[in-house]
Amino acid sequence: MKYWRRYLFISSSLLLSLGVFYLACCWYFSEQILKPAYDAGALAQIQRLEVRDDIQRIQLPSPAGGVIDAWYIRSDNSAPCVLIYNHGWGEQRLQSDKFQPAFADFNCAQLRYDMRGHGRRYGESVGGGQLEKLELLSLHQWLQEQHGYSEQQIGWFGLSWGAATVLQAAALNAQPAFVVADSPFQDWQSAIFERGARQYGSWVHWFRSGVNLVLQLRAGVRLERADTRAAAAFIQAPVLLIHSQSDAATDSQQSVNIAAAMKQAHQFEHTNWGAAHGDDITVQPEAYRQIVYTFINKYASGFGQKNDG
Repeated sequence: MKYWRRYLFISSSLLLSLGVFYLACCWYFSEQILKPAYDAGALAQIQRLEVRDDIQRIQLPSPAGGVIDAWYIRSDNSAPCVLIYNHGWGEQRLQSDKFQPAFADFNCAQLRYDMRGHGRRYGESVGGGQLEKLELLSLHQWLQEQHGYSEQQIGWFGLSWGAATVLQAAALNAQPAFVVADSPFQDWQSAIFERGARQYGSWVHWFRSGVNLVLQLRAGVRLERADTRAAAAFIQAPVLLIHSQSDAATDSQQSVNIAAAMKQAHQFEHTNWGAAHGDDITVQPEAYRQIVYTFINKYASGFGQKNDG
């Protein structure tokens, strides 16, 4: 009898230890997902730049909790359009600098902001687009109410996580003039575990259910609710998808799947320029600009003041 008790004790201890290890791993992975690294240098640069006369700092209560911190940038009083930039994971509003030349033909004002957990918003939990899309809609509405822009004067751009956000938001009740999505993920689970498997190995998939549970408990978000591909079927605004075939961070097949789900007017540029994730603009800046210019002329011809392409 005593051997049975010893066996039961050892088995129970082993199972408990495995359970604790599993939960600890899930907590660790959830921390990597929810809390981007702090970037003091970028924050200092943001603070230095916002003294410029053409930058209006905006702070709005977020419908998802916290405070949205943004810049409205207008070089003159006659900007006929405005572009809302949505940056990628681990970046902040300054990432928009490299994409400005692609939209320079349209003389638009800009709205740049730090997405949740980044820049001035360090410490806030992210939501894979679930929370972020609500904030984008708030900024869209603010531009209409405060500056009188019509929906057809407002364009959305997003990179990577920001690209998934603009697509998820476009499936809701806003109708921007167009959406440009560079290197989006098809769903949050794919984005997280595809990268996780490359970094740690395929065994990370064992933690999918546990990570989902921990995310829900910690931040009130669920992996399966950040589904860009499912949202794509409900988008009505014209969409330009751009994704490099050599993207080693988010496989471009994810954009192939998003494009296949779309029912409205859209254009998919599956580029073969040898660019890394979200880096087509750096590798082929003029070709990238021409793609954007041609797309907007075709699908949103009333947008902005266009120069000769």
